[in-house]
Amino acid sequence: MSRLNAIAATFAVAGLIGGASATVQPALAQPAPGPQCFSTTQIQHWRVANPRQINVRVNAGGVFQINLADDCNGLMWSDNTPVIEPAAGGRICSATDLSTIKVLEHGVSEHCIVRSVTRLSPGEIAALPRKATP
Repeated sequence: MSRLNAIAATFAVAGLIGGASATVQPALAQPAPGPQCFSTTQIQHWRVANPRQINVRVNAGGVFQINLADDCNGLMWSDNTPVIEPAAGGRICSATDLSTIKVLEHGVSEHCIVRSVTRLSPGEIAALPRKATP
């Protein structure tokens, strides 16, 4: 193992042991196989990793990570479901296709701005904490 790979592996393991964040570690990043887009009809499961991150499993077996620009506190309540609607009513490939996520909380709608939508690689999915894995 090269020195650079050893350093990257050390940081990746340290991030997994620390477990302070559900954000995917860059050392594990690699191109994710499969389609880079999904539609809302393909969503099977979702998990809120933290107030700024939702992980979505689609029926093709892929997992997409939706990162929000700011905290979306309504997501943290188990009885609140995020409403994921593409801006143009079609497929979701990037943040421009999904400008906001809406969370209904006691009749009040909270709109949370989407910063990015990324398909995770198998290594990135495996690195997610259990509570953040859809």
